[in-house]
Amino acid sequence: MSNGSHSTTTTARAIGVLTIAAALVAATTGCAMIRQQTADAWSVTYQVTTDAPAGTALTDVSVRGAERRGDAPAAHRYPQVTTTALSAGTAGSRWQQKAIVLTGDRARVAVTPPPEATATCRVLLDGKRAIAERQGQPGRPVTCSVTAPPFPG
Repeated sequence: MSNGSHSTTTTARAIGVLTIAAALVAATTGCAMIRQQTADAWSVTYQVTTDAPAGTALTDVSVRGAERRGDAPAAHRYPQVTTTALSAGTAGSRWQQKAIVLTGDRARVAVTPPPEATATCRVLLDGKRAIAERQGQPGRPVTCSVTAPPFPG
């Protein structure tokens, strides 16, 4: 009888531990989901300009953020993207992408230009105000990384 009682007690403890672990995971996931839905969030534009012409391939591209409000932030990687022309009469080209970044979260873009080109990355809030900017060396990776600021006021 003691073997059955010991087995029942061990099983009950295991079930209790699993129940507590599941509750903690659900609470943590639930809090994250609520924060993604209700926290202040910026529309961030990741912008990369280069001194190379339109149609230039940029490699090892990664951006961080959510695609839509309420989505979990994630690192999005692209093996290669292609630049488009800047405004008429302006030399160089650009690639950009928008993301949603919660205040206090990391906004990040990284890219590698071809060997003969120089790239400059920027992180823009609401497509206007630069909060990070960095110019790389020809053919070398360049990264802009910054914590999204709180909303004013």
